[in-house]
Amino acid sequence: MKKSKISKILCGAALWGIASTAHAPSAVRTLDLSSLAAYRDAAEGPGSQSDRLSLAFLDDSTIAVSVQFEFRPQSAEDALVKFQHTLYNTAVLTIDAQKGTNQNSQVVKGWQGLSAVLWGSGIHSTGASGCLVSIGDRLFSFSHELEVVATRELPLNRTQFNGYPQQDQWMVLTDPRTKKALLVHFPYEPGTAGRNHGDAHWISVDTLEDQSSISVPRWQGDGAALVGDSVISNELGAKHRPAQIQINDKEPRPLCAECFGGVQGSFGNSLLFLRGLNEYWVSDSQGTILFRKKGVGGRADTIDGVSGAMTSNRVAYHFGHLGRGLEETAVVLDVDAKKEIWRYELHQEAVRTEVGGFVSESFPSPTLALSPDGKKLAIVSGTVLSIFDIP
Repeated sequence: MKKSKISKILCGAALWGIASTAHAPSAVRTLDLSSLAAYRDAAEGPGSQSDRLSLAFLDDSTIAVSVQFEFRPQSAEDALVKFQHTLYNTAVLTIDAQKGTNQNSQVVKGWQGLSAVLWGSGIHSTGASGCLVSIGDRLFSFSHELEVVATRELPLNRTQFNGYPQQDQWMVLTDPRTKKALLVHFPYEPGTAGRNHGDAHWISVDTLEDQSSISVPRWQGDGAALVGDSVISNELGAKHRPAQIQINDKEPRPLCAECFGGVQGSFGNSLLFLRGLNEYWVSDSQGTILFRKKGVGGRADTIDGVSGAMTSNRVAYHFGHLGRGLEETAVVLDVDAKKEIWRYELHQEAVRTEVGGFVSESFPSPTLALSPDGKKLAIVSGTVLSIFDIP
């Protein structure tokens, strides 16, 4: 994040103001998600609320959205009690990218405690067949029409350490180009070396059942991506080391000698997006660097929100910084053309929220999703979904 006070959690009541020049691209479709019945249903609950939103294209004309609402009781003074009694609702929606209208929806209410999947996107496209969505301590496989195909429990060992709640962590990686999915469990084991490795399960995207298992090194945050049978990640605590690639159950090895950026995602023909400080790289899974750009934004800027196409070598990202407001720029890169082909500037003033007599400011970041063919970009800012055509 840009600074510690900048929140990536999208505020459901916040609306973005999008500023652009006269020659900037215009959205071909917009939709206020808060106008949808399923969104409003999930947003109803006790106490204060905030939300976490994820976005993905299921195919070139269908966008899937998951939005999680958090309700913390204001009557409890103890932070741990508040944590234990926090409730969550989740809405999953599909949007017609051609018409900008809602197609289907699912709402799951009333699960308690932190989600099993804390890092990465909450929704993962599995190709035209549908998506995987993590909700609470369960993983759902939804069809293209958002029918529940399968569910799987994600067991959590919840405990306290030094007075703070702790729990296991789960991660989901998918490669919709090959219909591969990897479910990784990092158990919480204080004081043991075992916490630096996770139990990874190759699973069916339809049944969610195990197909085979491997062990993987624990990575930093959401710094991992899947390319077919390969996991590319930034190993936790490994400073000044390039990203690692592990092919199925083989020993991890450096992706390449110069691949020091944080792994942000895979796209196209087995390509990888690696993020550095004001720069990024694109490499293939063999470690060959195909594109590199330096000087992205200013010193305070951060590259984030990476979303790649499936059938073209295009990838979208945004970068921005905290000034008088939040300045964000969305960009689409075409690796085959070896240039950035599209750019859009956004501006947002601080979102002010009053909780318990105190007023806090946050600067939510946009959420991006690039269509499989790389010709449409969806941007959610606040509650507004905007769809752009990419030439």
